[in-house]
Amino acid sequence: MTYQLFHEPNYMIVESNFGDEFTDLGKVKIDLSGFDVFFFDGIALSSKSILTSKSSQEVIANESLTSLANSNGEWAAAGIRNGSKYNEFLFFTDRFGYSPLFYSIIDQSKVVISNSFHGVIAGLSTLSVRCTLNVEHYAALVSSNTPTFQNTHSHNTMAKEVKMLPAQNALLIGPSGGRLIDRDLIGKVNEIGSYEDALNLGIQHSIDTLRVVSCMPELSRRITLTGGVDSRLCASLIAASGELSKFSVSTIDPRTWGSEVGKQTLTKDIVVSNSIRENYKLSWWHMVPRKQVSQSFMESLGCFQSYRSNLAFTFRPVSVHTRFEEPVLTIRGGGGEVIRTDSTIEKMASDYEAISASGSTDTLKESIWYAERQLQGSVLQGSLRERVLDSITNDFPIDYGSSFLERISKLYLDYRYRGHFGHQRQSTSANDLIMHPLSNPYFLKASKMIDYEELSRGKMVRDIFEKTTPEMLGLPFITEQWTELLSAGSDGPIDYESKNWKESLDSAPTRSAVKYSEGFAPEDRGEESSFDIHQSSIEFLKFAFARLENLIDEESSVLLASLHHSVLSRVESKKFIDGYAVAKAASALDVFYPQCMTGKSMTLTCIPRHADLAQESQLPNVVVNLPAFPQDGYHNLVLKGFVISLVRGTKGLTATVIPAGYSGPPVDFAYYLYCGSERITVKWYTSEDTMSFEFETPPKTGTYRVDAFMRTRSDEVLVHRASSNRIQVN
Repeated sequence: MTYQLFHEPNYMIVESNFGDEFTDLGKVKIDLSGFDVFFFDGIALSSKSILTSKSSQEVIANESLTSLANSNGEWAAAGIRNGSKYNEFLFFTDRFGYSPLFYSIIDQSKVVISNSFHGVIAGLSTLSVRCTLNVEHYAALVSSNTPTFQNTHSHNTMAKEVKMLPAQNALLIGPSGGRLIDRDLIGKVNEIGSYEDALNLGIQHSIDTLRVVSCMPELSRRITLTGGVDSRLCASLIAASGELSKFSVSTIDPRTWGSEVGKQTLTKDIVVSNSIRENYKLSWWHMVPRKQVSQSFMESLGCFQSYRSNLAFTFRPVSVHTRFEEPVLTIRGGGGEVIRTDSTIEKMASDYEAISASGSTDTLKESIWYAERQLQGSVLQGSLRERVLDSITNDFPIDYGSSFLERISKLYLDYRYRGHFGHQRQSTSANDLIMHPLSNPYFLKASKMIDYEELSRGKMVRDIFEKTTPEMLGLPFITEQWTELLSAGSDGPIDYESKNWKESLDSAPTRSAVKYSEGFAPEDRGEESSFDIHQSSIEFLKFAFARLENLIDEESSVLLASLHHSVLSRVESKKFIDGYAVAKAASALDVFYPQCMTGKSMTLTCIPRHADLAQESQLPNVVVNLPAFPQDGYHNLVLKGFVISLVRGTKGLTATVIPAGYSGPPVDFAYYLYCGSERITVKWYTSEDTMSFEFETPPKTGTYRVDAFMRTRSDEVLVHRASSNRIQVN
């Protein structure tokens, strides 16, 4: 299995005759025969094979469109159909959209497409297009700490010019422009005639795929088990495949948890998972050896943003990147909400129904009530709040389904789950291959072919258990609701006070020593062994907020300045999660200065310019753009543009920039002098790579450092930021 730290922002520019938007064909059937796959990026787990970003072009080209379309995983792909007069291109992702496709239509003649937000911005920059901030979208996200706004809540992005392809659509581009088509046409899932057929196909697909991954001898296999429904369903599918004996059980040790409430839930989880483990004679998972790479706050953010910018915002800064020395396969229950319902939205629907039934004068239209509910806890005020409310209201699927619960379930499927479960590509940077067996197109199809009330009462969950490993229903679930719905617990109640799991878990090596990879310890990379996460987050937010306010129109700048003040106050008081706010601000800055601009590009045309382009199976050539600055070869880790050294002399402090691999256009530097967390002095951008801060008497006693910023001189693009060593001044 191959892996990398940073995701490359590759992009394609397709030339055709576009309007302002793509034509949406809805469920209209389209002939998709004759397409050859020429581009693939991500991880696809099918019933026959595993594709990764490092698979050869020959392997990718031999993959059938139907097989790929129905694969589990997190991936994006493109196909070409060559004709005698013109070419057609087909762009699509995994059925759940865990890997996004971003796009932007330019001058009705070109579209830039990428599975990275950075990639689209990079492509637009080559066309001299400068994007503008989508103020309403950004404000909705950054103003709130609620789960809804921890992931994208719309097909819009922080850039007005860039949108995200809906997971239920594929994009077909021909000489007359682009058309949004039914994604299920590619895998022919739309042709399935009954719930029973879809369910059986989903079960068989999961079993076949699990057998494929179980045949990979180099993988350390584990299944994460809890006391809930989804992970046990995965165990049931593995058991039905006949491969359960090849897996070990992984779960969270409640003794490592801080809060008492969390500890109680995790204790129930481990008691149940231990009972399943004992029933099937499985072992606890043995942690494999691990290695680390030191990274700065900005590198940690850059790694996260390269995969998740404008999709998910659950960034947790870390000073090291840890990976398994041996490849690991982890089976998780991600996507289980599709085959049942989400307790969060059940509660929301129940609250709305209670208000509606009361006949209260406060009863609102569903869309307005939903929008108001989502902004509970938001710091938005005034006209900006009204604008955000309008945007959320307009996105509400008022004509979908027959109930409010169905409609908000669709919103969660379309948006929240994409970001929440879309972390498989990034997990491979830790040498961990994640598989969500429940996230397959057949199960999704089956969930739409039964009455939604039956779905919410567990019919589909119960049917999968009964068709795979029904004896797994013998144990109860940790919630009485699901134990009752699934008629589970025939083996009797579970003693949640049992300590039987402790001795066996303690005898398993669930921890392993972690060493730095050679040449990647903090001292090798000019970094401290750790950084203050909270303080670093606040410093970044101050920098990002000020920069954003300078990049937009004056009226919006005033509105955002007030909003930024409120957000920063809540982050400083730890009422907002600092890393999440950082990722939202970083995603907005990516509109103007994306952190990763080092990918490859393709230019595709629907009308061949030369006769040889019309030959059958002729695939596009790849034009490689050189990176803006070099990479060190360690799984695509971007080299620092510089390190900065701070020394004390007789007249004060001197900061010196030391190049570390940068080779690009001319740059300028800015310098911030800090004492503790207080910024003392600012030296604005200059070509000088040495800056002196002179004083006979120190302005104050404390620990000093300098933060330096490097940007390109011609277009003022921020290339890198670094912090110096600390010096104590008395």
